[in-house]
Amino acid sequence: MKNYEKYADEIREYDGDDFCCSFIRPHILKADNCSDIPCSRCQMLQMLWLLEDCEESEVDWNKIKVDTPLLVRNYINGEWSKRYFAKYEDGKVYTWINGRTSWNETGIYAWKYAKLAEPEVDWNKVEVDTAIYVKASKYGNWFKRHFAEYKNGKIYTWGNGLTSHDTSRMMEWKYAKLAESEEPEVDWSKVEVDTPILVRYSEKGIWIRRKFAKFEDGVVYAWHGGGTGHSKSYMTPWNYAKLAESERKDNISESNTNNRR
Repeated sequence: MKNYEKYADEIREYDGDDFCCSFIRPHILKADNCSDIPCSRCQMLQMLWLLEDCEESEVDWNKIKVDTPLLVRNYINGEWSKRYFAKYEDGKVYTWINGRTSWNETGIYAWKYAKLAEPEVDWNKVEVDTAIYVKASKYGNWFKRHFAEYKNGKIYTWGNGLTSHDTSRMMEWKYAKLAESEEPEVDWSKVEVDTPILVRYSEKGIWIRRKFAKFEDGVVYAWHGGGTGHSKSYMTPWNYAKLAESERKDNISESNTNNRR
């Protein structure tokens, strides 16, 4: 199934004031803003996305037990609601209404978006200086920090990656997760200019070979068209990037006519 097939009804029925903010940015661009993307390029990315295969759920809903906790919503940028799984039928996920379970409810409701509810962290029990990942916005990059405190529903870390042994200054973050079991992330601030990297604009896009230019405001920039700092090519930002070392050629493109950035 293509994206234009899956989202046709939602696009046609949209009656809000800002389709870009409600759908294009969170779903196609996966960015908080698009000020650095020319409208002509954005339109091209929209067309490419509509023709791409939609991302299939990794969950085998036929094997999910009744009353399993889920997070559900009907719009791509809507708030997730907590519900309990009722059944899966005709490609749709149903939950018991009003947050109830099969024990005290018979009514069910179908949702357009659903995912398994991950176990929530009890931040009241997290020890000071525990390693965690934090970010300020939904689509921002994760930063490594050390837990300071949890107060009034907000998570605080020690400033600049330090611990309680080195500083008393704390910072508040909107998103946080425990660092355990996470793969080590690249410290882009220490990557040398012209280091070979792989970049792509969308999560399912083809990795493209480029040379690292800079890391600024949480965004990785590469030299345009495969150039280097020596060629004085201009720089372009990318949503996804990783070091090229140890990568195979199977899913990598030297250049991509749809992504000449």
